Amino acid sequence: MSLMIWSGCTTNEPEQNTVEVSSLHQLPDLDKAEQLLNTTCYVCHSPTAGENARIAPPMEAIKRRYQMAYSSEENFVEAITSFTVDPSEEASLMRGAVDKFGVMPVQNFKEEDMRAVAKYIYQNDLPQPEWFEGHFKQMHPDSGMKMRMRKRNMMGMD
Repeated sequence: MSLMIWSGCTTNEPEQNTVEVSSLHQLPDLDKAEQLLNTTCYVCHSPTAGENARIAPPMEAIKRRYQMAYSSEENFVEAITSFTVDPSEEASLMRGAVDKFGVMPVQNFKEEDMRAVAKYIYQNDLPQPEWFEGHFKQMHPDSGMKMRMRKRNMMGMD
């Protein structure tokens, strides 16, 4: 779809310029975040890679681990953003992933983009490898109980 713009800066004759509408509007943050997740993050954090063929933990594993430590969206987004902008072994919550894959290499991510991606991750269901549930339960057998207790505490239940 094109938008026609008429202008006549220095002459009396209008000049016709055609500009693509898509270049005039930016994607909403969560749409952009989903696009970044699909085109950038999933290159390493693939939801379809086999358990032994992966080069980094699946994004669902990261989401669950960070939710275990940070129950509020604000804290979750801050923690993910801080780590992805400046990854280090000391700041990593995923010790097993660091042992297996090493620390995530520094990327050229804009902080605002990473905040949008982290918010998208927090708010949405993510695709996951078929082997993931069994692996997660084996590695974190009590995580379901911890997450239920955290939700109860957030709701004011004891």
